[in-house]
Amino acid sequence: IISGSALLSTLLFINYAAAGIAGLFLLWFFISSPKSRRDIFWAGALTLPALLFLVHSANLSSHVSWQPGYLIRTALTASSLVTYWWNNIGLHSMFIPVGLALAPRLLRRIYGVPLLVLFVLPNLFRFSTDMINNHKFFNFFMIVGSMFSAFTLVKLCSVRKIGMIAGTFGFILLIASGVIVLFPIFNDYKGSVADAPSDQEVKYFINNVPSDAVVANTTWFYHPASLAGRSLYSGYTYFTWSYGYDQVTREQALVSIYEAPTLARACELLAQHRVAYVEVSRHPEQYLHPNYALWNSLSPDYVNTDKGIAVYRAETICEHASDEEKNI
Repeated sequence: IISGSALLSTLLFINYAAAGIAGLFLLWFFISSPKSRRDIFWAGALTLPALLFLVHSANLSSHVSWQPGYLIRTALTASSLVTYWWNNIGLHSMFIPVGLALAPRLLRRIYGVPLLVLFVLPNLFRFSTDMINNHKFFNFFMIVGSMFSAFTLVKLCSVRKIGMIAGTFGFILLIASGVIVLFPIFNDYKGSVADAPSDQEVKYFINNVPSDAVVANTTWFYHPASLAGRSLYSGYTYFTWSYGYDQVTREQALVSIYEAPTLARACELLAQHRVAYVEVSRHPEQYLHPNYALWNSLSPDYVNTDKGIAVYRAETICEHASDEEKNI
């Protein structure tokens, strides 16, 4: 009971989908197996404090919404649904239900309903901000379902001649389908990321910015401050909301900082959000529109004119703001 509740509590903070899948199976075991109800009940009760802490501490902004069809791009019909999943899981679409039907009664009772729910619900509902994240449910469906596909092949091969030929042919096709999936990896392009000491921006953040400083950022991926181990105020959207941060509020705050009409207002916002450094790029993310007239009026702590990157210290910004007020 204790180990089960500890594992489920940990899953709540590692992966919401994995915790949801575990909860689904535990709920089904609670319903279908009277002997296990007592243990499951107490394991769930011991997990409740972790769930309450998660709800209190994280921003769970995503919600379940009706969006049938998963990632089907054409009009949703029975034909398009069957075609989509046949193209994605192929023979498994036949072997998994056959394997379930042939499996011993105990296995059918344990896995049948949860597997059906894991496949049907993500085809009908969106469980997070991005629909593509439903793939986690389908991944688990395939992990367990593949065992029933294997059971189907074993049963086929146990039948003499025709069954052995059919089972062997099915096995070869399933292996071949896995090999085909490798080609997007082989054909993918290769890239590189400059790191210290070869990257001047990364070196700057390592040598001049305190390790606990928060940096306002105009770009997301491979940001030099992040590569230097410094905290960005707002990361890539998926990372931000999936880690429980209030993505919308953070991005709105960043917009306010970069579009500040005066140095005084910029200083006020930086202090409010505890931002120590501001990075400004000529090529920011699309949602940002920096007030370049304001930022260009300052002397940056670091600048790379070739890349169009400048870094400003909040202290310097506030000093200039104070001087402006005195002159007024």
